Order: sequence, then structure tokens, then C-alpha cells
Amino acid sequence: MKKRKLLTTLLALAVAAGALTACSGGDKTPDTSSEAAGGTSQTSSAEQSENKPSGEIPTLVWYQIGEAPANLADGVAAMNEYTADKIGVKVELKFLDWGVWSDKVKTIVSTGEPYDMMFTNSDFYAAHVNMGALMDITDLLDAEAPALKSFIPEDVWKGVKIKDRIYSVPTYKDSSQRQYWVWDKEMVDKYSIDYENIVTLADLDPVLRQIKEGEGKSFYPFILDKNGVNGQFMYFDSNVRYDDETATVQEVLEREEMVNFFRQIHAWYKDGIINPDAPTTTELPKVRTCFSAQGFPGANVTWSANMGKEVVSQPWSPAVYTTGTILGSVNAISSNSKYPAEALKYLELANTDPTLRNMLAYGVEDVNFKVLENKTIEKLNDAWTAPAYSQATFFTMYPVSPNPPDQWTLVQKQNEEAVPSILLGFTFDRTPVEAELTALDAVGAKYNAELYTGAKDPDLIIPQYLADKKAAGSEKILAEYQKQINEFLGK
Repeated sequence: MKKRKLLTTLLALAVAAGALTACSGGDKTPDTSSEAAGGTSQTSSAEQSENKPSGEIPTLVWYQIGEAPANLADGVAAMNEYTADKIGVKVELKFLDWGVWSDKVKTIVSTGEPYDMMFTNSDFYAAHVNMGALMDITDLLDAEAPALKSFIPEDVWKGVKIKDRIYSVPTYKDSSQRQYWVWDKEMVDKYSIDYENIVTLADLDPVLRQIKEGEGKSFYPFILDKNGVNGQFMYFDSNVRYDDETATVQEVLEREEMVNFFRQIHAWYKDGIINPDAPTTTELPKVRTCFSAQGFPGANVTWSANMGKEVVSQPWSPAVYTTGTILGSVNAISSNSKYPAEALKYLELANTDPTLRNMLAYGVEDVNFKVLENKTIEKLNDAWTAPAYSQATFFTMYPVSPNPPDQWTLVQKQNEEAVPSILLGFTFDRTPVEAELTALDAVGAKYNAELYTGAKDPDLIIPQYLADKKAAGSEKILAEYQKQINEFLGK
């Protein structure tokens, strides 16, 4: 997210979860009839699985995202030796590089290319269920993978349900979203910043001004790229506040809280607290005084490593579960797989067995990594490039040293404390407003960078933005959101 950085993106809103103002992302609500499932039911697929020749060890094709590790063959051989003995299954890992993943996935699914498992996310998940490309594993979970079913919390399963059916295994990890202010500790010490009591922009304002005054005209204490503040739409899910029990859809840019947010950002831009090239900046510098990031307890180690300097941090939002945060990474079984039961058992083992989980994440033991006495990982080289976030849970995977041994325990605790969005499990069907959403994307490209970075006065640009959004069909889109949300909630 991006791709190999620790932090993922906004809800759509913050994680691209569907805030209309943040590009109005959404996915198709699928037809879950047997016809939509391509005529391949769980039962018939399971029968296929049972009918394999006696003694055969099936090899499952698993598509993953990212760069293929340099020693992929050796890593797969080690995994297969382990899993063939453990569950009678082998795997063939196929990697689709970052730049081609989207197009390749479309081609694989549309042509019916044989495979067994595939990493996917909110970009394709619902649409591919709608096409009948992904297997309904709801009942198969109870029959073949009860340990997996019980391991992943119900709220996380709820996030992948479509019409109350399950078509994928979520990668249970930092599945809730929580935003943090992350600080360069050197600057915190220099200016005696009480960072633990800074939550709101109002709290942040005098501190950033103090640093600006102390460091001089050419120093920018709050550097942004064109996307603005990470998590700026944190509190909105499909144009509804995550905690609004009335589930009322409202144009996010008409909400006073967001207008005030952008007023503050604009004041910082005018006063030289934000870098003047923010609207055109696409890559952030390694070292920043203060920034917002999606994170979790223990993430300071990673942030410090990324910056090359010690950091401290403090959350500024609650932890929230949304459909968007959960659908950021899932693994689905092809509706045409000959071995659905085996595929599900493999995903169960990948999620519940530390030995396999560490191999998937880190490669060949004693070649790519070694396990330390405290059950953390020492990486011996960077040859194994497979992204761990796309594979399975973090909570059976050992942390990389010098992260503390309890790193994932702390993340899991944050998940347990997370508040589910009122719309958890809701997936927007774009089909009725596809043309309007496309038009809205063009409007966003015109205004977003200057609004999000504070380059333009929100009291001037937001009315213009809203007028252009309405001309593009935003009112129709909002009405469609409300209609589908009401149906989802049974109103």
C-alpha cells in the first residue's frame, strides 16, 4: 500500500472505503444464484476433490501479488515437503507483479484460466463473485476448516460476506483501521512536545507553529503529497459516518466537520507549515517532522526503520472495522477448482500453522531467515520478496526483529477493541450509476489535490467542487447509496 510500505491507504475516506468525495469507490453486489456461480456448487466441487486418483497429492495453483522471490523454487519446495506430509497438498505459487496485477487478474478470470486460489481485494472481489468466478465457501468452512472459521473473528468474516455468504478468506491482520500522529523524536525532544496529548488538528496547530518559528522559513513541519492527510476521511464509510445509527448518506464535503478540517489545512498551507509543492508532490521524503499514518501498537519500530530515525506516536482516532479495511486483502478459491476442500485446508494451515506461515512470509529457513530464541525473525537477506500482507494472518507469523515478540499480540488487541462500522459488510453496487461515478472521478482529479493539501481556500473551492459534482450526477449517486444501504439494513 504504497505497495511495500507499512501503511495502507484511506478508508475511501481513509481507506478508500467509499466516501464519495474520495473517488466514490464501490463494488458490484453479486447475484448469488446457482447460475451466477457458474453452475459450480460446493457439493459438486467437493465431489471433484474426492474423485482424485487414490494416493495423488494435488498441487494447487495460487496466484499472489508482488515480485517473485529470487529463490521461489527453493521456497516452494520447502513448503511442499512440509504440507505434503502435513495435509497431503502441495502448492504452485505464481506471482503477478505490482504493475500488471490488475490487468492480469481481469484476464485470468475472464478467460477461465485454471487456478485454485487467488489473492484479491475490494477492486475485484464483489465483481468476480457476481461473475461466478469465486466459490461460495460458507458451508465448506464448517465442514473442512473449522479451525480457520473459529480463528478469524466474526466481525472480520462479516466484512467479506456478500448477501450473507462467504466467498473468500480474509487475511486477518491489522484489519481494523486506526490513525496515528507519528513524530520525529528528535524534534519532540527539541521542542518539548507533549505528543501524547495531541489528538485533534486544534491540538496540533500551536505545536506546528512553534516548530515553524524555531526552524525557519524554508522548513516545513507538516509535509504532504497531493493526497493530503492520511486518514482525512477516516470517520466515513460509504458517505455515512461509521457510528451514525441512522445510516444517513450525506455529501461528505457538505459536513461542517470536514469543511473545518480543510480550513485548518489551508491555514497551514498559507503560513508555510505545509510544503508549497504539496499539490504536485507524488513521493514523500524519508524524514518528516510529523505525519498521519494508519498503524497499530508497536509500529514505531517499523516507522523508525523507514525514517532512519527514532519516532514516537499517538493515536488520533478510534480503531474501526469497515468492509473496506477488511477487503484490502483476501484469498478466494476459484469456482472451477478441482480441489476446493484441499485449497481451503491449505488456507487454513497457512493461517493457523506458524511453520508454514513463516515460510510464506520469509522464505527458506536458515537461507532467507532464522528463528531467534524469543520467536522473532532475523532476516538473512532480502531475496524473499513475497508480501506477507497478501497471504494470511499476521497472528501466527513471527515478528521481524527488532520488533518485540508481542507485536502481533498488540495488533490483535487493537482489533479486539475496534468498533464495527454501522455498514460493516455493505458493498456498493456501482452498476446503476457507473457513468456518473466515472464522471465524478474526472471532477475529483480537477479539485482534490488543491483541496486536500490546503492550496486553495475551502470556502471558495468546495462550492465550485460541489457544483461540478452535482453536474456530474453526485445527487443520483448519493441517492443510490442511500437506497442500497436501506436495503442492506432492512429499512
